[in-house]
Amino acid sequence: MPSPPQTQRSVAIIGAGVSGLLSYRHVIAHPGLHATIFESSSSVGGIWSPAHPLHRRDMQTNVSRHTCTFSDFPWPKELQGKDLYPYAGQVGEYLKLYRDKWVKESDLRLNTRVIASNFDEVKKRWKLAFTNPSATGEMVEEFDYLIIASGFFSTPYTPPIPNLDASNIESIHSAHFTDGKRYQDKTVAVVGGSLSAVEIAGQLTTYAKRTHHIYPRPFWTFPRYIPTSGSAQSIGKPYFHPMDIVFNRRSSRQAVASDTDLSTASKNERRNTFFLSMVPLPHHPIEPSDRPFVTFSDSYSISVRTGIIHPHLDLFASVSPDGGVVNLSSGAEISDIDAIILATGYTTTLPFLPPSLLEAIEYKEDDRFVPFLTHNLVLHPSLPQAGFVGQYRGPYFAVIELQARWLASLFAGELPWPSAEVQHAGVETERTIRENEPKVQFPHSDYVALVDLYASLSNLSFESGATAGATDIVTASNYPVVHSSETDEVEADIQRTLDEAESGTYVSAAIFRSLHGSWRCERIITSDIPGGMSGTFSGTATFHLRPPSVLPEGASKLPPYPLVSPEKEKAREYLYSETGTFRTSTGSEFTAQRKYIYRYQPSSDTISAWFVKTSSSLGKQDAGEIDYWFHDIVVTQNGSQSTVGQWFQDHVTPDEGWAASGSEHLCIKDLYCPVYRFVFGSGLPGDPSTEVREFGIGYDVRGPQKGYVSEAWYSRC
Repeated sequence: MPSPPQTQRSVAIIGAGVSGLLSYRHVIAHPGLHATIFESSSSVGGIWSPAHPLHRRDMQTNVSRHTCTFSDFPWPKELQGKDLYPYAGQVGEYLKLYRDKWVKESDLRLNTRVIASNFDEVKKRWKLAFTNPSATGEMVEEFDYLIIASGFFSTPYTPPIPNLDASNIESIHSAHFTDGKRYQDKTVAVVGGSLSAVEIAGQLTTYAKRTHHIYPRPFWTFPRYIPTSGSAQSIGKPYFHPMDIVFNRRSSRQAVASDTDLSTASKNERRNTFFLSMVPLPHHPIEPSDRPFVTFSDSYSISVRTGIIHPHLDLFASVSPDGGVVNLSSGAEISDIDAIILATGYTTTLPFLPPSLLEAIEYKEDDRFVPFLTHNLVLHPSLPQAGFVGQYRGPYFAVIELQARWLASLFAGELPWPSAEVQHAGVETERTIRENEPKVQFPHSDYVALVDLYASLSNLSFESGATAGATDIVTASNYPVVHSSETDEVEADIQRTLDEAESGTYVSAAIFRSLHGSWRCERIITSDIPGGMSGTFSGTATFHLRPPSVLPEGASKLPPYPLVSPEKEKAREYLYSETGTFRTSTGSEFTAQRKYIYRYQPSSDTISAWFVKTSSSLGKQDAGEIDYWFHDIVVTQNGSQSTVGQWFQDHVTPDEGWAASGSEHLCIKDLYCPVYRFVFGSGLPGDPSTEVREFGIGYDVRGPQKGYVSEAWYSRC
């Protein structure tokens, strides 16, 4: 590396979130530049930092860690587990490690709020005014360049709602939602059609008595793991990948790609058809030519189908003066509301820019889609020697990193600054996007195109990874600053995920998610010992989602792996309850009931079955205290070649669906050998490949006084 020049040009960076940290790292990569970060809070990371007022530590990302990875900074080994979707607290830890590696303490001004910025036309420098609790009054410094990285989702937006403030109903903006526990046994109204609205409504199903979701337009809801196209869907045996890994492939982007994402009927129809093959049709149907809106949740769709979430395609009009009743624009009313969560979005604020510059970039505070106009989301001809990084709706790490690299190269003089004419043309393109009706969900949603755009602007060459599979996934590591062992580890982590997905990992997550709700159950019990009871059971089985139990360390039988606290593990849990009529082979019949507990452990991608304490299972349907471990459910790729293939032959062929076996369980002197078969949808319209359509549970039981086979088949009610 050449020696730095004696006089470096200075760069001010407003914000120490993802955009600010990346901007700093790529500015200082140029010997002629020096950077200073101004951050109003006490730590780096923006909304991912525990110090941020809107930080939700247990909020899970909508994209996998691969989309939340910088080009040459892999996630720590201890976080490279099978649970691919990190929580906000984990992203905050990742950003802190990045700061520790790259940012000099002397270049980071924490607890420092920029209150004004002006460009001096004579000096050709930016003058920043800022405050800090450790100093008295306002301070001023000058810089050669300015990067605005203060975040797009700046301020929670709450629309004016008559009587809301005067009501006795508890209400918050979704930005202040922490978890569902505080809404235990309450009736909650969630307002808005945003990603947060659907995610929060889904989280509430574990705790709330009832959830009403009020939204202005229909939308598709995707789980975090989705099947790849053509992956054995015809036999109900799809392989699952992280949702963003499927969508962010160069080889498959045509199904959802669009340059500037302007809404057209043909484009909408192509997308809606593609989505229909993967997930259930929304509760309020979408016409083929309608603009598609997409949300993500592992529990929302099934909770709507099972009646736990009550959807309302309507507008939230007001709250009754005496409280407790929500009035909708259609005239409908929702009564007995205990709490309201307003997932109504955010506004972008730029309080440090003077009115003249806000006017120049045509800033509109109430526009939550395109609040200001720029060239390529970064530059504006009225902002000399300055640029935006990460200031658009729906920013991803790779796009932000490549924006920062382009801007840093412009500052360093390594790339020519676009002419005013070119920038004005870019601003007009953005104006077209702003004025396009109807509005699209994300004005710049073509992630692949954006990554390639900034790589092209920076004259970066695409670098193939060690494997074709990892190379096909679009990440910033496709364009490393310098190829290093860290870049190799980023790509190796992606390849491990692809290999695990193709071996059947993540199928368990899809199975567990799909079980939620009620099923018809038909069971045949065949005894092969003298005097044994044979017969049939017909009834209903329900998988009731509930908060995970504290595992019983003192139980008589535990699983053969360490127990982890539910809070740390983020485990999910169903109480399984069945009731129906058992008819013996001799003609007598009686009512039969049973309960189990099923748990899913994300870090190991494991489903386990547990017994319920008999004394605790009486009374309410959702009553049942965990007792001791029964078995784990292990999915196998070659079910037709195992003994599992001999089961459920009245319902499926040996190759159909995913086979699974349960670990053998010795109950006193009786040995239980469980088997399972899970058949997913075909991917045809109305039969989504993300959902289990039907499944079977069988037991072969052997002991001194027992010898029978139990085979149950379940179909959705």
